[in-house]
Amino acid sequence: MSSLPLLPHLSPHPCRLRRSPWHACVRCPSLPHSLTRRLPVVVCLVLMPSTWLHALRAYTMRTNATPTSLAARCRLFDQLCAVHLHGPPNKQRHPDALPVLREARWSLLREGSTADKAELLEHIVRQYAQASEKAMYAAPTSSCSPDGASDSAEAERKQPGKKSGRTCSQQDGTPWHATHSGGSGSLLSGVQLSEMGMLQQLLLEQVQCLVEAKVSDIPLSARHYRYPMRSPLLATVSPELPLLLLEEITQQRTAVSLSSSSSSAESTIDWEARVDCCVGLVTAGHVQEALALCGDDGSAFCAVIHRVAPLHHDGWRFAWALADAAPLSRILDDATAATDGTASLDWLRGVLEAVGMRHRAAVGARHVHGPASAEQDCVFEWVDRLRRLMALSSREPLAGAEGQQPQRVSTTALRLIMDTYLSVSPAHRWREAVGAVLELAASSEGEPAVTRAAVGGNHCTEALTMGRLMSLLVAAQQPWVVLLFFYGDPLALQVASRELCNDGSDKRPGSSGIACWRVSNKCVQATVEKRVRAARDADRLTVATGTILNERDKCHTAIYNHAMVSLAATGHHTEAIHFYRTLPSLLVNCYTHWSVLQLFLQPTSDSRAASALRSSENYSHCLRALQHLIRMSTAESAAAHVHTQVNNNGGVHAATPIRCTRDQGSMWESMMLWAALRRDAETVDLCATHAPVVSRYAHIIALLYAATALGDGWSAAQAQVRHMCAAPRTTLKELSLATAAMALFFPRWPAGTAAAELPMRAELFDEVARSMAPLVGRSQSRMDELLQLLVGYSVSLRRRRRMPMTPQDEEAALDGILVKENTLANTIALARPRAGYNSDADKAHQGSGNDAADNLGAWRTVVRVMASVAELQDLSAVRAAPALVSAGVPAEMAIDLLPM
Repeated sequence: MSSLPLLPHLSPHPCRLRRSPWHACVRCPSLPHSLTRRLPVVVCLVLMPSTWLHALRAYTMRTNATPTSLAARCRLFDQLCAVHLHGPPNKQRHPDALPVLREARWSLLREGSTADKAELLEHIVRQYAQASEKAMYAAPTSSCSPDGASDSAEAERKQPGKKSGRTCSQQDGTPWHATHSGGSGSLLSGVQLSEMGMLQQLLLEQVQCLVEAKVSDIPLSARHYRYPMRSPLLATVSPELPLLLLEEITQQRTAVSLSSSSSSAESTIDWEARVDCCVGLVTAGHVQEALALCGDDGSAFCAVIHRVAPLHHDGWRFAWALADAAPLSRILDDATAATDGTASLDWLRGVLEAVGMRHRAAVGARHVHGPASAEQDCVFEWVDRLRRLMALSSREPLAGAEGQQPQRVSTTALRLIMDTYLSVSPAHRWREAVGAVLELAASSEGEPAVTRAAVGGNHCTEALTMGRLMSLLVAAQQPWVVLLFFYGDPLALQVASRELCNDGSDKRPGSSGIACWRVSNKCVQATVEKRVRAARDADRLTVATGTILNERDKCHTAIYNHAMVSLAATGHHTEAIHFYRTLPSLLVNCYTHWSVLQLFLQPTSDSRAASALRSSENYSHCLRALQHLIRMSTAESAAAHVHTQVNNNGGVHAATPIRCTRDQGSMWESMMLWAALRRDAETVDLCATHAPVVSRYAHIIALLYAATALGDGWSAAQAQVRHMCAAPRTTLKELSLATAAMALFFPRWPAGTAAAELPMRAELFDEVARSMAPLVGRSQSRMDELLQLLVGYSVSLRRRRRMPMTPQDEEAALDGILVKENTLANTIALARPRAGYNSDADKAHQGSGNDAADNLGAWRTVVRVMASVAELQDLSAVRAAPALVSAGVPAEMAIDLLPM
């Protein structure tokens, strides 16, 4: 229906039509019969002469076919919007779609009671808003529209004197600054400009509905204004437009007044309308007006923080602007009132959520543009000021209270602020973070026992999450301090150190005597050594005896993982392994096993670390951790997915990839290399079966190991290649290396040019060529890259095959496993023949006695793959001929790459 032409000569004004032309039941073969049968009215979508149009208008006047009920009118407008607005995302809408809907809207709003008109108008505006949101967030061409608009609108707010940037074109209604992309600054394409214009027209159509309703004396409320106000494009039309709409909302006395019989659903709608209006004000830069509209409702403030951020690629700026403008007195009062259960801490939660958004943006900018420590320091200092104000407010006595008892900030509020404080703390400011934790712990030392009993324990200590502090200390490379918090009494050590130095120069105003951490490293190490030795002798290494740790911390797995890593980092490797083996199962998670692998397989440039890889005991520890990690990940995956894949035997499918980071993927590859050098075929196959998606060489390691060390190498090797062909994230580089390896060990023509082609191998190499073709595309440069990779990897693998690996070489190869930059070289080195080999490829190589014939068959296989990919993509592989001839390939074989 949407593809049919619209009537371009429909009257655009209601005064020229007493009955609009779509008030007729058009029986047309192009329209579905169900629509014409169920609805007495339908839009004219067929192009017809003017005489027929006049006849239709006369017919509608005679029959008076206007739908009478409100539900029928809403249903009719829904059908019209389904035809004209809710089309495919990438399809441009007809320019006459909005005029047709506008005339339909005028006709529907002519009749009915005032309440019905108001409800119908809300339904109409909602349809426009939903169509705009669907086009904005579903269409790929318009995904950058809100971003570009937000950046330009922000630039306009910074330069309010320049008015020309907001002028709109009368043809398409698109502001000048909306034609620029906010991410890159380049001009938008024609399709994006058209989509942007349609989005702004839909927004202006919503505003026009409100203007027409006010002229027609239709009562409006905040529920009508919420839809245009929540649009991220509202400020691009004019930054003052949200203020004008807000003024209209305040003038509508029915916007916030509810009758005594109003339902809870209506109250929710009014709250939602207020939140949407605040979102529009914040995106336009009117933060104070948004706060005034939130009033004393902290839930609305928190909801605005969450809703405004996803509207733009830098939406955290709007959220931060609102949070920074929030009055601190309201936040502190909310945190204090939460003790009595009279507040929900929504103000504090909203502010801390905005802080987290700004911190994550600063960390992302650091990874993209380099160091961003200044921004992170700014966020940290802002949170530190809020923390100090809250601590100072907690120590102030209540005026007129009996006995001048200090008002208490709720434990939940303290925990929220301390968790955020430790999360945003930069690693180089760990001393201040430790000082803040000890300061909070020291403030509870002077509390009377009666007060502690009233609050159910240590009020301040319960607000601390030591796992976050230990994570910060691990990032700051302070393992001794981590162990001090786990086993010792850091507060007593800090006080003793301050008394010994008798220096209060770093004492801060309002503090309780505890400032930054100033204890010397020598003193910390001596104390920790004594504690660790005592715990080891008493066989209580896994018992957390830290004085600041509360019961909740002692049940938290994170502190045990950090303690184990810190034991190894301080040279207590034996204690760390014993810690891992004796840790209760309830305190073990996936990160615990990853930590064990990290103890031995952390990438480094220190060759001395390889000595640990020559120990069979260390290998057994890593193998045990690997097996537990796979078992836990498989169980989590089976629990997460209801429809678990089942094999032919009815058991759960074991091929579940491990989810991990890129660094953990590198450790996974190092474990596979370690297992391959130790000739542990079962572990190599296990690692390949559960290889992480981020791993690049896991399946190639398994392929080369199967080809050189297994008796039935072909079966295992071809399984790895087929898996790589089916994987969605396999790169051209990985497939090229796998193809070169398969061509070397299992060529398509195994005994030279005279032998017959093996069908199974021919099928495999054809599948490889088909998998390479989409990665190459129609780009000749990508094809040239493929040719270079195939020739280069083939030459490297043949060079390795001429260098047999002795047992001494195998031990020396362990030295390079942990060097991340050598992963590719270590993988290719697995192609070297080994002492005591018995693989099919090596047996065939020994039996033939003709190394030249084997190389010829392998090169012929590589050339065939090149030609197949070039033929599939209609590209040329002739540029590989000189490199092939230089590598020793006969000219009569390389000439096959020339086009016929």
